[in-house]
Amino acid sequence: MLDAMVESESERVLSALAELLAQDVDRQRTNPLSLFRDAVAAPTALLRSIGAPPPLADSFTSERFPEDVYQLGPAAWSDIDPRLREPGLAWGAWKAMTVLRRRHEEGLR
Repeated sequence: MLDAMVESESERVLSALAELLAQDVDRQRTNPLSLFRDAVAAPTALLRSIGAPPPLADSFTSERFPEDVYQLGPAAWSDIDPRLREPGLAWGAWKAMTVLRRRHEEGLR
């Protein structure tokens, strides 16, 4: 059951990631890290179904990630893999620059 869930969620996240990155930045309503954070729904449901008690969470974690009661999702790219920190930051900076440049060209900034 766990292996099937991991496989299914992996495929779902990779598909959503490919779809997101294929979109123009003005149409993107989320970011890649959020897709990984959303992947905690299935394992959270599994843990709840077997009665696993959630760990204690600090106020930051509880407020920022209220659906991730088991603290499974990444808060930052380095939580997935330390090598993803720089590419994740570069993607965010590229997207911000692209959007700001477009708004400037449109006379909106």
